Amino acid sequence: MNAEAALVGGDPSEALRSARYRELRRLVSTELESELHEFINSWKGTLQVDANGPIELSYEGSRIPVVGNPDVVRISRVLLTGELPSGASALRLTWPADSGPMVLKQQGVDAPYTGYLDGGETSPLIPLQGGAGLDARQTLETYFPKGISRVLPHGPEQIIFVLAMLFLSVRARPALIQYLIMVLGVTTAATLGTYQMIGVSEAASAQLLPITIVVVAVWNLFARRLGFLRVFLVFLAALPHGIALSDSLSKVGIPPDRVPPALLGYLSGALLAMLAIMISAYFVTLLLSRGSHRYRGRISILASMMIALIGVYLSLGPYLPI
Repeated sequence: MNAEAALVGGDPSEALRSARYRELRRLVSTELESELHEFINSWKGTLQVDANGPIELSYEGSRIPVVGNPDVVRISRVLLTGELPSGASALRLTWPADSGPMVLKQQGVDAPYTGYLDGGETSPLIPLQGGAGLDARQTLETYFPKGISRVLPHGPEQIIFVLAMLFLSVRARPALIQYLIMVLGVTTAATLGTYQMIGVSEAASAQLLPITIVVVAVWNLFARRLGFLRVFLVFLAALPHGIALSDSLSKVGIPPDRVPPALLGYLSGALLAMLAIMISAYFVTLLLSRGSHRYRGRISILASMMIALIGVYLSLGPYLPI
């Protein structure tokens, strides 16, 4: 688990904004363990495991890596044990609300169960002897809606980025070409990131994403045509977004034997959500412009200016005294 995120509220995406989270990242293992010990003894009461009746869990200890690079998440291991009642053949686990997402993986059996739970969700009944493992199709179907929810409503940078691409000219052909180039860039970077071939720190990613928005939006103010340089720019700008999606997928957790379908499902959901945003904005713009190319151009310029300002705000937001 991400122990530091758990100590400040559970959801890693929210914890990143907390000064307390950054402080905990820098604690040595022994200091963090003392805080984690107290937290787990209270928190485990909200972790419900049922196997023909509730199972009482006991905290057996934790293993926390050394600090290393404080900008990189360190994964701590916490051991909780509980005694199964005689005759139990299956169990069901309810993950505590406000504890962020988790991957539940059964081990030591054939065809183990692997699933994904958000805070407050309950797993299906898991046979203790195995056989409940997700196949490739089930994995894809499980991660597809997670990809959608990553963008809608939790991906403002991706939403604004596709709008910046659209408002180059608000025409179907350039928008579609840019979207396809973005898909190529996002897929390439996300695949390399998932297999840990490339990566950037969370702090660098938080700065890169708004920069891509500003650059693409400002381009719209000076050029209206789709050329090679614009296509190349969109591809380069899509790379940080792909890395960000791979980072968010790694926080969700990927079954080690189902990486390709999990990645495919997650990216398909995220990219489909981005396409839906672009299409919706396209038709709204056509409706507002009433078919007039002049009004469409004015809307594009105004929207691009607003998007660029939003990108600047997202970039400077962490440093503003608000």
